[in-house]
Amino acid sequence: QLKSEKVILGFRPEAARLNPEGSLVGTIYASDMYGAYRLLHVNINEDEIVHIRADRAANFAINTPVRFDLRPDMARYFDPNTGRAVSVA
Repeated sequence: QLKSEKVILGFRPEAARLNPEGSLVGTIYASDMYGAYRLLHVNINEDEIVHIRADRAANFAINTPVRFDLRPDMARYFDPNTGRAVSVA
């Protein structure tokens, strides 16, 4: 039983996809090359960093605005009071 109306959204970098019309917005904080892909560190809400796995050719300057979407089937939700995973189905 969820004790709050708020949840914490969690997702892995491969759940996020760059999309020029994406519903989520952030700015590039850093970028790391990992062989076959690039890991983008994206600043959202001024003090939260999320990670997006992108094509290795993706190249953004620091502070570049980006838009992205999440694959809903890969999102996870957590109770902010207990830290436990919750089902939203």
